[in-house]
Amino acid sequence: MINNNKLDRNQSMIISLDEMIPESSNVRVIDAYVRTINVEKLGYHVHKNKVGRPAYNPQDLIGLYLYGYMSHVMSSRMLESQTYINIEIMWLLNNAHPDHSTIAAFRSKNADALTNTFLDFVGVCQDLDLIGGKIVAVDGTKIHANNNKKNNYTKKVLERKLAHINEEIIEYFNELDKNDRAEKDLKSLTDRKIKYENMLMDMRESGETQISTIDPDSRLMENKKRRS
Repeated sequence: MINNNKLDRNQSMIISLDEMIPESSNVRVIDAYVRTINVEKLGYHVHKNKVGRPAYNPQDLIGLYLYGYMSHVMSSRMLESQTYINIEIMWLLNNAHPDHSTIAAFRSKNADALTNTFLDFVGVCQDLDLIGGKIVAVDGTKIHANNNKKNNYTKKVLERKLAHINEEIIEYFNELDKNDRAEKDLKSLTDRKIKYENMLMDMRESGETQISTIDPDSRLMENKKRRS
């Protein structure tokens, strides 16, 4: 049976990014939140280039990290790739595409400010019932929590919850750092592998037994040591 509801992928469509984002999407909450914060008062390093290409809006990068935290995106390269394939992030960043180096550098320079922003944002999400509180996972077992928004909270309970959230945020940043290092090491190994394969191919084609990357005409001389 032929499906007549399919659209031609080459068909032009007039539609805005905003129309593609549901009103109930969490990315709208992230956007509304980051547009209200004062990044300088929160301690973020704000670059104001007088010449050259303008720096990325810090609020965009904060929003990107908040989205990554909620979506479990675990590396700067993955965050960069999401700016090209994720409609919600395209909308959030106004179709900006910061590279992974810029994303990682922003985290490195603003670690404390980002942590404090995450804590505040999690509190906002809890107030809006956007994140859990009724279900708690313990060693893979899900149980109903005794405390939720409708219950009274003691100081001890609040301090424990805040400490747990802070640990999760720190763990997320540590995971980002670990994955960024792993991806950097992998890229370095891949680049070296390609370099050596190309050098070996050149040697086979030229018939040479040695190759120098500094002086093409130089050759390694054999050094025979005298034996006593």
